[in-house]
Amino acid sequence: MRLVVISGSTRNRSTTIKVAQSVLQLAQQSQLFKKVNLLDFVKVALPIWDKALKHEIADWQDEWQETAELMRLADAIIIVSPEWEEESLDNFYAFCESDNLSLLPSVVLRVGSNCRGAYSPTELSMANF
Repeated sequence: MRLVVISGSTRNRSTTIKVAQSVLQLAQQSQLFKKVNLLDFVKVALPIWDKALKHEIADWQDEWQETAELMRLADAIIIVSPEWEEESLDNFYAFCESDNLSLLPSVVLRVGSNCRGAYSPTELSMANF
């Protein structure tokens, strides 16, 4: 199996990337996966925060192709996301849906510093698929 671990934060040196790297390391150590890749939103050249993105996805296909290829090869994904980045994940899900990648087994791990009523991972995933 091939796994993609996604760090959903767009901030450098975020807690999210540290958690994603830990998940990546645990997945590699488990030897359950043939290949484990990390996709870091800091390094993705896509308009993650653009609210009009769903209407402009076709304009970003060149930038999306590298990420899409990584996702096409995956058998499962783990998304590590800060609790406040629902919109960035919304746009990421829109790209995946445009490429019919919405059927991958996945889990969303939310990283939060306090309990302030963020969307649950299930609610976020269901709203986008």
